[in-house]
Amino acid sequence: MLLTLIIIIILASAISDLIYMRIPNVITIPGMVVAMSWYGLSLGVVGLIFSGLGLVIGVAVFLPFYLMGGMGAGDVKLMGAVGALLGPTDLFYCILFVAVVGGIYALIQMVRFLWGKNAHREKPVLRYGLAIGLGTSLFLYTR
Repeated sequence: MLLTLIIIIILASAISDLIYMRIPNVITIPGMVVAMSWYGLSLGVVGLIFSGLGLVIGVAVFLPFYLMGGMGAGDVKLMGAVGALLGPTDLFYCILFVAVVGGIYALIQMVRFLWGKNAHREKPVLRYGLAIGLGTSLFLYTR
């Protein structure tokens, strides 16, 4: 059930980020609540701590990038939801996948910007919800 939920959340977030350039709370917050409820009800306090740590670590790792203007609050909340669903250990490895995918994505956008034919190019925009979705998917696939 949680695997299905995480796939729905990352897919909906990536699509929303690509189309609207934002990841709404209606996607991320229910994921956090369901994950913490699931783990809390199935494993008690230990499960609640497990999921809560994943949520806090997911937010904490991405919060500095938001504060520096490098990503949106929706991206941070999405990683919180992913963390709540995966727990702290799996989240660590997931973040590595997300970072690699995000780096490749940024490099592709930079090359497209530098080699673009338009004389009035706008600065490239990274829709990091896509990188989070792809990185998380790759992590889940290799797990």
